[in-house]
This record gives sequence, C-alpha cells and structure tokens, in this order.
Amino acid sequence: RSFDVDQQGSAVAVVTPFDEELAKLSATLDSTRLFFGDKSTRDANQAKVEASDKLRAVAAPSVQARRAEFNLTVSGQRNLLGENELVSAVEEGSVSLDDLPEEHLPAALQDVSEDERQETLDGLIRQRRDIVKQMQSLSEERTAYINEELKKKEDLDESLDYRLYSTVKEQAAEKGLEYKSGPAY
Repeated sequence: RSFDVDQQGSAVAVVTPFDEELAKLSATLDSTRLFFGDKSTRDANQAKVEASDKLRAVAAPSVQARRAEFNLTVSGQRNLLGENELVSAVEEGSVSLDDLPEEHLPAALQDVSEDERQETLDGLIRQRRDIVKQMQSLSEERTAYINEELKKKEDLDESLDYRLYSTVKEQAAEKGLEYKSGPAY
C-alpha cells in the first residue's frame, strides 16, 4: 500500500508544558546507572551511556519526554538499564555486593568501605523510585494534555502518523495480529 505524503510531512507533533521537566528527570534517572563486570563489560556499557548523553544534547525536550515515557515501560527499562546494571540487580536481588570482586565494581564503589557501598546503592534505589514516581505522574499529565490538543486538530486521520499506523495495522491483520489502540503521540 502506498500513499502521498504532504510536503510538510504532516506528522503530528505536540509540545507540552511537561516535556522539559520529564526530560530533566529522565537525565537524572540516566545518571543513576552503575555498571559492574569485567573492564570490557563496564566499558561497553559506558559507551551506551555516552551515546545517550549525545542524544540528549541534541534532542528537543519533547523527544526526550517521549524517550522518558518509553523508559517507564518494561521494555524501556530493559533498554535503559541493559546488562550488568548494579543498582537494579541489587534491588532485584539477582546480585549481591558481597559476591562481586572489587575489580568488577563500578569505579565509584571501588576503594570504599562495604558500608559506604551499600549506603550509595540504597540511596540510588530510593532516588530512582522517587524519580520514577515523578515521571509517571508527569507522563499522565502529558498524555492528558496531548489528548486534549489532538481533539482540536482537524484531519488527524490524514496525518503521516495515522497513515503509517493504519498501514502497519492492516499488514499486521493479514498476519493475524491485532492492534487495538491508535498511534501514540
């Protein structure tokens, strides 16, 4: 299936008053990541952190807000935290600080006492919970705002977003898959 795309693209973009705060909270959440493992594993994960930092430096707050909302989902959390993320691993109980050799700890936790390590992790766990709670609340407000703005738009079903979504939905139906909601903005 094909369709014409307006020269302006006709994509729907809604900027909200919640985008900047969500973007800031997301950046703070990103900064709580600590990776463990051998040096090559920690270096690989650090490269992902640096890539996120570069993206954040050039992305508009509305784009960062969408990324923040994605990171609140199960898939998004897996994407954000990746493999060998110490704070989440300790919180989930899949890793114990006592079982990790010091050279496999993040640099910030090497050469400090066991009590300081645990205090640092406990603090990061509390900080994450607080950030996620704030992000969830802002995300709900953002979604409500976007939904109200979309009600004001005419010809929404002619937008690029809707046309792409409809095409994917039709093709998925041919394969036996069903999409129940519309495109996300």
